[in-house]
Amino acid sequence: MARLGDIYTDLGLYYMFRVLLRDAEDVRRFFRSVCILLVPVAAFMVLEKLMGNNAYALLFGDSGEVASRMGHFRARGPFAHPITAGTVGALSLPMALYLFQSKSRAALAGLVASVAIIISSGASGPVMTAVSILFAMSIWKVHRHVITIRRTALLLLVLFELIMRDPVYYLIARIDITGGSTSYYRAALIESAIDHLNEWWLVGTDVTSHWATTQMGDQTDITNHYIQMAVWGGLPLLLLFVAGLWAAFSCVGSMLRAHANTWPGERLLIWTLGSMLFGHAVTFFAISYFDQANIIFIYGILAIVATRYSCLVIEMEGIRHEETTLHAHNAMSEFDGVR
Repeated sequence: MARLGDIYTDLGLYYMFRVLLRDAEDVRRFFRSVCILLVPVAAFMVLEKLMGNNAYALLFGDSGEVASRMGHFRARGPFAHPITAGTVGALSLPMALYLFQSKSRAALAGLVASVAIIISSGASGPVMTAVSILFAMSIWKVHRHVITIRRTALLLLVLFELIMRDPVYYLIARIDITGGSTSYYRAALIESAIDHLNEWWLVGTDVTSHWATTQMGDQTDITNHYIQMAVWGGLPLLLLFVAGLWAAFSCVGSMLRAHANTWPGERLLIWTLGSMLFGHAVTFFAISYFDQANIIFIYGILAIVATRYSCLVIEMEGIRHEETTLHAHNAMSEFDGVR
């Protein structure tokens, strides 16, 4: 029943965003709203980081206890965990950066709020999410060479695989920005999932407690959304999930090529959507999306990409129809002239 509830939530969110965000102005308005709403969240999370009291939790009758690491508080605000809180801040960065082109005051507010949330969370994962998104946004000026960049990155991964003693995904274990990070556990979890492939490949598994030392009942702590998909539904669900992401990236690429000679603002919006997708794809290696805020962000961005792509398809079909009609009209005119 829990999985049915998840499916209902995911599909419902996707449908809601498809219905409400119909054009580019709707998307920009959504970006502005998120940037503004993050301001009070960031303010209270900074206070939580400094004072060690979660005002949001106390307001709604939850425990106000604040997590700490290495003697520093890790704020979570209204979210389920400091990592998911910081991830929301990181995933909001491209929204603020995009709004700067229109000189919107919401852009500066969103940028400051996003950075404040990331720092207040005290987690390495959100920092890496922000770095990956900023990298994707920074190559906007050379986006025509993105295929070369992608091939170079793939070549580097192959090179690392050849020269490293451990598998290439153990590069994750070397990331520790805030101190006390569990990045090695995340890398070991990938290896453990591969080692136990026979247990989950068909329809998933209900027992993963023997995969790692961090246990929660019959399950270990699945800090990887790709592995979470595998645990829930085996290879079929994992491949379907990856195929959905691949389709979204393909739509972004198709829209960029179709708008190669159109208004730069439209192309920048498409590139921003692609950068947000890239941020999600990277973050999936670090956390499993169990917080509703993160789920809203991923299915919201997928719905926005799908809507923008469907608008492009309708526009291209209209152009082809007009060209066909014009060609037929010219052909009839030539025929009448000859007759």
